[in-house]
Amino acid sequence: MELVIDVLSTDAVNIKPGNPILIINGGRDLKQLQGKVRLVEPSAFTTISALEVEE
Repeated sequence: MELVIDVLSTDAVNIKPGNPILIINGGRDLKQLQGKVRLVEPSAFTTISALEVEE
């Protein structure tokens, strides 16, 4: 399984390949999977949140 996750750049600086992650399915059948970070891509983009804050 592969996940692509967008995070804020202030959080991304603390994420390194090999870091453990916990994936929680918030659906009716609550399940947890363990994984690890394989890649942190060195790219960024700016978005405007619902509160009109630039992120």
